Amino acid sequence: MLAFVASFAFALAPDEAAATLRAEGCFACHPDGGAGVGPSLVDVKLDDDALRRALADPGVGGPEGYPVGAMPPVAADRVEAVAAAVRALAPAPPASPGWFGVLGAGLAIFVGGHLGLSARPLRDRLLARLGEGGFMGLYSVVASVGLGLAVLGWAEAPFVAVWDPPTWTRWVPLLTMPLVLLGQVAGYTTPSPTVAGMADTVATEPRGIHRITRHPANITSALWALAHLTTNGDLAGIVLFTSVAILGVAGSLHIDARRARSHPEEWARYTALTSVVPFVAILQGRNRLVLREIGAWRLVGTVAAYGGILASHQWLIGASPWPW
Repeated sequence: MLAFVASFAFALAPDEAAATLRAEGCFACHPDGGAGVGPSLVDVKLDDDALRRALADPGVGGPEGYPVGAMPPVAADRVEAVAAAVRALAPAPPASPGWFGVLGAGLAIFVGGHLGLSARPLRDRLLARLGEGGFMGLYSVVASVGLGLAVLGWAEAPFVAVWDPPTWTRWVPLLTMPLVLLGQVAGYTTPSPTVAGMADTVATEPRGIHRITRHPANITSALWALAHLTTNGDLAGIVLFTSVAILGVAGSLHIDARRARSHPEEWARYTALTSVVPFVAILQGRNRLVLREIGAWRLVGTVAAYGGILASHQWLIGASPWPW
């Protein structure tokens, strides 16, 4: 469902920012932690792009009133980290509250598109007009547009603090993401009647990850959202992650209702062997855990995806995934 472009983010704390700037030698000149040769970093009024240019080439992008060459350029591979540290001390210029509208519109399209386009009356009419391929293409476009607007609105919306998450909450997404990624990788690669386009496999036995939950992708999307909700106390983050969590659960129940209407007997048998909540069917003795069915290659794919997110999170999101 969600492409994790806004994956488990949390803000760089001021003490972390100060440590980064101190290690880079910034406080040797800037008055926030040393001499007063340069301007206060707290008072930097540059936007993100201008800040990066000023760090990479101070002679071109530096502030007016200070001699060219007074500040050495920051190494290319350190520009993003230093920019994030400066931004933590000197927040970006206030964003327009209109971005909350973009966020809301994106979520309405994303959530409404998933549930509305898959509702039987509209879905049947669109299938008759567009065919299976055309319908899936429309579905993908609507979901992509909604997701893009939601992520853009979330990224640009003003920071409005609702609550201050404790530091320990930063461990929650870090420890939860392997489970989330396993649910996504295994959920979309294991044949199941709950996967889009596979309704006709409803007579098959649940296998692998679907023995644990019959909606692994949806449920782990909700888990992703709830894990990030614990460590993001701003209004935009709360709206985004709550919406994704609701979609994950509502989408699962929506699929159940559709399959019950289209394949009543086969679906009744399938649901008797599975559960929406992970491990419930196994704990109740209605199914059993068979790890070999998940497959080693899916575990390898999960580890690779997790490593990729850890390595790229700072670059993609602008915040470190580490809780220290």
